[in-house]
Amino acid sequence: MGEDIGKVAEAIVGPPAGSFADVYGVVIGDRIANWRLQNVIRAHAKVQSVADAAGLKMVVAKIPERFAYSWFEEVSKQDNGDLQTLFAKLLARAAAGQIAPDERLTRMLSLFTPSDARVFNAFYAAVDPSDKSPLMRQAISRRQVARGSFIDKLRTDMPEEAAKSVEALENIGCFQRRVRFGKKVFAYDPSWMRSVARGQAVEPDWDKLIKDRTEPVEFIAATELGELLAKATLDRAAFS
Repeated sequence: MGEDIGKVAEAIVGPPAGSFADVYGVVIGDRIANWRLQNVIRAHAKVQSVADAAGLKMVVAKIPERFAYSWFEEVSKQDNGDLQTLFAKLLARAAAGQIAPDERLTRMLSLFTPSDARVFNAFYAAVDPSDKSPLMRQAISRRQVARGSFIDKLRTDMPEEAAKSVEALENIGCFQRRVRFGKKVFAYDPSWMRSVARGQAVEPDWDKLIKDRTEPVEFIAATELGELLAKATLDRAAFS
């Protein structure tokens, strides 16, 4: 890794800086390698801690090599303790057979910032993604979480990052944005009903009714992958 960085530095700076590339390229490369190694060591220790705390029996054979490589590659780039814990829960629960070892979850988690993780938890902690009953599925997809009010609520704790994190989680695929209209869309017009009684009914202008009587509201809803990631990384105690 150090040699590759040294070559890049030499290519950018030019031949006169060859000694710079040779010396500092190796040093930087070694530091990066050591930093990533330390990240893996800390995350791996958290995996065992998570398993012990939850009484999980991990079986290495349950983890496909492709998933393991993806997990180690991404966790090696993560030095935030909270995010390392999420990676640890993902691997521990996959090794215990509680969740499927889906590489997409690793890639999604690798895009999180600490503030993204807090917003993700604020939304999904109120929903148990393991409940697949029609009623719960409807509650998940139609939760009364207006996008604007959700962001306003988050701004109390994270004024600068709330909107950015919501948008990032939508782009990652953890949230989906939906638009709902008020019930007035389907309300009848009294004057039209009177004309029906007189036999003078004319088909109402539904487009005009919708425009005049409704205002679209954006809602945040769960996604399938978001639910899977919540099941993999959030504590069961958080679900209610």
